[in-house]
Amino acid sequence: MRGSRITLVLALLAVAVAAARPVVATAAPSPGSARSRTAASSDPSDFTHFGNLTIFHAEDAAHGEEPWVSDGTRAGTTLLKDVLPGQDSSFPNDFTVGNGLLFFVADDGTHGDELWKTDGTPAGTKIVKDIVPGDDSAGSFPYDLTNVGGELYFAGFDPNHGYELWKSDGTALGTRRVADINPGMPDSNPGGLINVGGTLYFGADDGQHGQEMWTLSPGGPQMVADIDQGPGRSLSNEPPEAVLKGSLYFAADNGKKGTELWRTTAAGGAKLLKDVQTGPVGSNPVELTTVDTVVFFAADDGTNGQELWRTDGTTAGTVLLDINPGPDGSNPSELIRAVSASNDVLFLSATDGQHGDEIWMARPDGTPFMKKDIFAGAEGSDPQFLGGRSGVIFFSAEDHTSQGVTHGRELWSVHACCTAALVFDVRPGTGGSDPSDIAASNGLLFFAADDGVHGDEPWIVGSTASTTALLKDIA
Repeated sequence: MRGSRITLVLALLAVAVAAARPVVATAAPSPGSARSRTAASSDPSDFTHFGNLTIFHAEDAAHGEEPWVSDGTRAGTTLLKDVLPGQDSSFPNDFTVGNGLLFFVADDGTHGDELWKTDGTPAGTKIVKDIVPGDDSAGSFPYDLTNVGGELYFAGFDPNHGYELWKSDGTALGTRRVADINPGMPDSNPGGLINVGGTLYFGADDGQHGQEMWTLSPGGPQMVADIDQGPGRSLSNEPPEAVLKGSLYFAADNGKKGTELWRTTAAGGAKLLKDVQTGPVGSNPVELTTVDTVVFFAADDGTNGQELWRTDGTTAGTVLLDINPGPDGSNPSELIRAVSASNDVLFLSATDGQHGDEIWMARPDGTPFMKKDIFAGAEGSDPQFLGGRSGVIFFSAEDHTSQGVTHGRELWSVHACCTAALVFDVRPGTGGSDPSDIAASNGLLFFAADDGVHGDEPWIVGSTASTTALLKDIA
């Protein structure tokens, strides 16, 4: 229900790549070849760090789409378990770590979509509980898996209560419904589950107040505030959210001002932070991202278009950062925090109206600026799939320089101290490998890419750009 990019400052990923790790494939299409898949693809995604392993899902002809596990070597990248034996797929999803386990949702063909767990071994990969017994058409269809204090919370279905809030400690006995918030069969539809300093917050509908913000207290679920008073709903099922200094920031509509930015208060309620677009329309804040002492977000005030905003939690401290002056807006997207020992910063994709969508940076107390005009001119490199750690952000982008150099969409990186740089031309020529699902795990960078020979498969980057390699040709 919910699913990164590299600079040459790769020493910040500082883990030596063992000799057992794979080497870069030697075969490659000629420069200028068309961008199309030339082989079967495993379409790997959801690379998830778990202990000293990385777990993801991928597909091969013999097993369908199933969970895979990797220790970062070709030999150590294997099918974790054929949850639905044979060529059909169990479609594992929502990988979430908690209580020393990795939880996920899958369908083994017997129990329907249910909660599963793994300790990283085939024998330790098993269903947690058959919440809705029955055949493949049954299932509790869990979603929004969220770890809070070592326990897993999720929204789950049963035929007597509909969708309600559940929890699990990884055992069948310890997997139970927390409460029937909307008594009887009507759903409370829990959504947007989020851990705020060890306390669970979520949206739910008790049948009287519409979809509102709730929290889980020692006494059970409690509504934070009836923001749209009465039966109207103030929240979408997945409201944009961020956490700052123990408060939850979220988008809500009180029925009068449209969807605006709200936050929880020390007293346990909620307050409108600022009416960014006055009137009933609302500024519709999205991409809420915490960086040190502020929350960045994108919103439309009705005058400047969709722009970057910043708040320190006060009305006066909620300000516009106008990247593209005028009514068109800079359309900020892919907001991500880059964590470093000295100063955390924000990276994002935006346009100033002259350069197209490019990679930008903003400090918590500074003015946003473009890091590099990767696709020279007005078209833009369209940065996507931002992710990373240790101050390095990785992304896919398409370049075109004034000298006519073009690589297609490939893997790039950026750091607060340096300009953006191409990490590796996975598919030489202008075709592009279309990197996606970029995630750091165990000192390596995992991503999916198509080199034009093997189809869309898992790749890694180690401690240097030269260690970029096809991890395994799964399909």
